[in-house]
Formats: sequence, structure tokens, C-alpha cells
Amino acid sequence: MASGPAQTAIPHNLSGQEALEQVDEENEAGNTGESGKISPGLGLQDFDLLSVIGRGSYGKVLLVQLKKSGRMYAMKTVKKELVNTDRVRTEKHVLQQASDCPFLVRLHSCFQIESRLFFVLDYVDGGDLMFHMQQQRTLPEEHARFYSAEISLAFNYLHQ
Repeated sequence: MASGPAQTAIPHNLSGQEALEQVDEENEAGNTGESGKISPGLGLQDFDLLSVIGRGSYGKVLLVQLKKSGRMYAMKTVKKELVNTDRVRTEKHVLQQASDCPFLVRLHSCFQIESRLFFVLDYVDGGDLMFHMQQQRTLPEEHARFYSAEISLAFNYLHQ
């Protein structure tokens, strides 16, 4: 089985904003590398940024640890200048509606700074489906059936 996607470590001696800026600089230079709600009113300063676990067109996903509890989360960061506001609102709304679905990650918190939006989500170790499909090239039939069933149940939940 695959070990998961590559991660880029974030130095612990940097502030949250400094760490995000360092990761942005690395990207520009070509380097790649129990359930419950979080209290409202959280910000970047409430998390330790541990590593980059994913990258996309509009931002990146960080592995973070909530300082207060030590719990791990995935934090999706999005540069405001790169996204359509309606698209982000829709994503937030869908994540809020899906908070009880066992086949979708739960949105625990969201906040913003001047240049970025942040979604704090469940951290699911092991990588996303695309990562596993790329690693295996062809999914075994029983895996494909399993993932198809989960995806179907998630869509069904969202359209009830």
C-alpha cells in the first residue's frame, strides 16, 4: 500500500504568516516538496503549522495542530486574489451541510486574513483518492466498488 503523499516540513520557529510566505516562496522557486467542533473565533495563531500535504491551483492544504488540544487537522488555505467569492461561499455551504456525513470531511472552523481564506477540516491520514489511483494505476475491482459506494452515498447525502 502507498505510504501517502510527500509532505513539506514547515519550521516551527516561524509565525503562521511567515510560514505561509515561506511555502509560497518555495512554490514560486519550483520546490515541491474524536469528533467535535472547534471553538469559534479561532485564527492562524491558534495552530501550529506542521507540513504541506497538498497543493492545488488556488492554494494548498496544510497539516496543522490545534495548540489548545493537540488535535491534528487539515487546513485548506486559499489566496483571495485567485478565487471567485461565490465559489468559496458555495464550498463553505456544502461543507457545513455535510457535517454529519461519514463519507465527507467535516468543516470545523473557517476564518480569514487580509490575503487568504482558511478552512479547518478533518485530517484523514493516507492521501486522497487521486493519490491512490496514481500509485496503483488501476484500482482492484473491490477497491473501485468500495470507493464508488462511498462516493455515491456522499452524493446521496448532499442531495437529500
